[in-house]
Amino acid sequence: HADKMFRESQKRMGLSIGFMDIDNFKQFNTEYGHDFGDQVLQQLGKVAEMLIENHPATYLIRMGGDEFIILNNGTLNYTEFCELLESIRQQAAQLIVNQGTVSSLLSISIGAANAQIENVDNYLELYRLADERLYRAKDAGKNVLITQDADDAGPDRSTPVDESDHDK
Repeated sequence: HADKMFRESQKRMGLSIGFMDIDNFKQFNTEYGHDFGDQVLQQLGKVAEMLIENHPATYLIRMGGDEFIILNNGTLNYTEFCELLESIRQQAAQLIVNQGTVSSLLSISIGAANAQIENVDNYLELYRLADERLYRAKDAGKNVLITQDADDAGPDRSTPVDESDHDK
């Protein structure tokens, strides 16, 4: 199905993909327990679903653990898609997850790519680009959205965070 979605989206504005990963998720599970980790996943999922529900052909997919993919099948241009991802990142940064006497702030890192802008001709290459950018977001200090390669023309579209917002 991914190949068919890729081909269909190329007729419009190209398939966009965002890899989203919860920062320091292992710490939630080890310090506060798996129930707390499940609460974190559920709250992030609700926020993301709420923000994407008004965007046709935009899908939230849990890949496993604390990784999610957001796909848009060419109905949003890449700038609009990145604005959606940034909205999700900002809303996640405002979440306070509570369970019993434990509460914690949340942050996510996101790497994104678009097939037409990247001039890639298959889903796997697009997937790889978004995944690499997710790792760059983590390396950049987490709670960041990376939408293009640093060596591409123009400024790097990343959104760093005010350190006073979160402990890393």
